Amino acid sequence: DGMALLQKFTITSNGKITYQNKFIKSEAYTKGIEKNRLVLGEFGTAATSDKSKSFFKKLTSFVLNPDEATDNSLISIFPISGHFMTLTQSPRCNKIDPKTLETLGGFEMGKKVDVVSYTAFPHVLKDGTAFNLGNSITSTGAYYNIVRFPKDDQLMERMEVVAKFPARLKFHPSNINMFGITEHFFVI
Repeated sequence: DGMALLQKFTITSNGKITYQNKFIKSEAYTKGIEKNRLVLGEFGTAATSDKSKSFFKKLTSFVLNPDEATDNSLISIFPISGHFMTLTQSPRCNKIDPKTLETLGGFEMGKKVDVVSYTAFPHVLKDGTAFNLGNSITSTGAYYNIVRFPKDDQLMERMEVVAKFPARLKFHPSNINMFGITEHFFVI
């Protein structure tokens, strides 16, 4: 997995085209540059591991400690609650400035709601409210959660789980990439 690179093409009214690119200055990027190696594990690439941790400790630390989940948000860019957010499937995302491509900061969605992974493709409604689907893991099993992001500047403070239902296989939730929304239903 490479580090998240934003690319922007601008076409002016007189036909001039400009190109701009910039790496998202995520924690994964910053630590990786500092250490000259991958520090946080990615979807398809393991980080150089801490040899003092057993496999079980590595797995549980990822689930119980979202700081060990990557914030290398390289999958999608969405306008959520008046912000441009870059997303991956971890509970960590980044806010960017669409004009300069500067990284304006990161958000850890798992600190507000009990969700350990999200799809990278939320749905944004006409009124600006956004919904996303995420997984949570509890002592009673895995759950799917619909999370609502209100359309205002209080993106992280006001996000909330609006629906929660158990995975069909109690301790084996599916890896979910997308979901659908109709006028009255969420389609999982």
